[in-house]
Order: sequence, then C-alpha cells, then structure tokens
Amino acid sequence: MARKSADKKIEKKRKPVKTEKNPKTQIISDVYDTDGKKSGKMTLPVTVFAAKINPDLIAQAVRVYLSNQRAGTHAVKTRAEVT
Repeated sequence: MARKSADKKIEKKRKPVKTEKNPKTQIISDVYDTDGKKSGKMTLPVTVFAAKINPDLIAQAVRVYLSNQRAGTHAVKTRAEVT
C-alpha cells in the first residue's frame, strides 16, 4: 500500500528575475583588436547584464564541467576474471 504523501509532487516556486525599474537600454563598450588597440565601439543589450546571479546554477555548471574532465577508467570484472 502506497503512502498518500508519495503521490504528491512538490513544485518549487520560482521567483521572477529582478531587474532595475528604469535600466538603460544599451551599454556602449570598446572593441579591441588582436594587438590590444581600440578598434571601435559596440552596443550591448543591458538585459543580459542586469539579470540576477543564480549561485545554484553556477555550482551545477562547475560540477558538470569537472565531472566531464574525469578519465572514466572504471571497469567491472567478468565472471571468468573473478577468483
């Protein structure tokens, strides 16, 4: 007999991303060439840089990156190899 609490799904409430009320619409940034000299200017959307930082997401990305760097040399002995 299954418990009633096991049937319920708990949904995590997500908060909307907070941004400034009146942010600038664009950021003007310098562009550098391969020699390190300024070669012009570029406009960037402020919505990309105004987003709130999510530490849990950064931690997950670091764990995925580090786990993908492992060699993965694990092996299992077959019946013939076991003494």
